[in-house]
Amino acid sequence: MTKYNRRLLVNSAILLEQKYGKANLSFLTLTLPEECGSRSPDLYAEAKRQMLQWLRRALVRCGLPGLIVGATEIQPGRLADSNQFALHEHWIFAGRARGKTWALRPKIFAESWGRILGNVYALANLSGAISSSTRVERIRKSAAAYLGKYLSKGEKCVSKLIEDGYEAFLPSSWITRSHGILDLFLSAIIKIVGTRATFLSDNLRAFRNIFCKWSKDLILNFPDGGSAWIGFIGFLNQDGRAMLALTGT
Repeated sequence: MTKYNRRLLVNSAILLEQKYGKANLSFLTLTLPEECGSRSPDLYAEAKRQMLQWLRRALVRCGLPGLIVGATEIQPGRLADSNQFALHEHWIFAGRARGKTWALRPKIFAESWGRILGNVYALANLSGAISSSTRVERIRKSAAAYLGKYLSKGEKCVSKLIEDGYEAFLPSSWITRSHGILDLFLSAIIKIVGTRATFLSDNLRAFRNIFCKWSKDLILNFPDGGSAWIGFIGFLNQDGRAMLALTGT
């Protein structure tokens, strides 16, 4: 997971929560049944692509936005317990309109995922375990926190898996997003230039403990021992957002 994709993933989840309301977001988990474990990552990528396409179209038919974002996670416990390598997905999307009931019943996710896996993996019959290969639930705390938990959990074991010879099973991408998510993310980026940018930069650096939940100076170090400040990054707290609003941003 690159830093850019991590930022895209977490911030897109935050934007979905702000735009559609946390109470209206769904958190979908897709798991591979035993018959599909330890197989080519190309098959998994194709199954994921088809499921994403199905879900986006299903949401649009229900009058909901076809905006879906999520991450791929490794299942180290399953590998240790049954010597089976399997990936699974965690996706976030608006599952209902404000004041309405949930648009898609849990059963339809299992049926669609089972049908897609059967076609992609060329399996005549899938075991009854396919019913437990999907789980959909509402977001109760933070959409970004849900995804962040699984990101941190998965990244810890990637290096070990590569050392153990499982590199060929790893996915080419750890992020999943439907069409429109990138536009949502890019449209939320605010670009500030000139004297306003200088004012904000100076005040955020000088009073970071007041305005930021977390912050860090970006320093470029040179071979001769010298260094140069090149930037400042961080997360604004409530006071920081208020200060930003007061500057007209």
